[in-house]
Amino acid sequence: MTSLAAKFPALHRRLAPPAPMPAAAPCDPSGVVLGRDEAGEPLSIPLQSRLEHVFMLGSSGAGKSSGLAHYFAQSVRLGEGGLLLDPHGSLAADVLYLLRNTERTIHVIDLGASALVGFNPLELLDDFDPSAIVGMILNAFNVAWDGESFSDKPSIERVLRAILYVCVELGLTFLDAMDMLERDDNGLRQYAIAHTQNEISRRDLIRLEDLARHG
Repeated sequence: MTSLAAKFPALHRRLAPPAPMPAAAPCDPSGVVLGRDEAGEPLSIPLQSRLEHVFMLGSSGAGKSSGLAHYFAQSVRLGEGGLLLDPHGSLAADVLYLLRNTERTIHVIDLGASALVGFNPLELLDDFDPSAIVGMILNAFNVAWDGESFSDKPSIERVLRAILYVCVELGLTFLDAMDMLERDDNGLRQYAIAHTQNEISRRDLIRLEDLARHG
């Protein structure tokens, strides 16, 4: 009689317990092992290849989620950092299980939970220069805008730099930064002008305030 495993191999794979994480290939300590080849040798992706992006394709039940879980968990165990976005939650649960004994710090943000964890990329850390945070945010804008340079738009860069600086300095958020760009900002620009310690930012905000008042 034909066994259920032979008759329904895809279903059998999905119901079977997850395979143990393969050991890292001794020939490449930076490699993430996905499995073994026909000769039984570890099949791994070295760090350099992973830095150049990886695209995983497969039909339903082929093992994409399991492969991604092992991929991410091994990367963390190799000392690397990572951000996992999982709209369903099952992949994140598998990764947490694989990393249950790790000493690395793992932050979990569950958007379906009743209490959300706030994240402010403009938060000023101890012994950190606000200009460094502003520079990183502007670089992120540059990447998001497909490499469009600020050199052709010095006024936009000056205004953004001033607004971002005072937001970092005064403990404000991106929502406050957006409000400062509005004509009616409920006095937020005046507050920033009065409290910032950066004279360049104060000067640029005064110009922005004059423009908002007089057009």
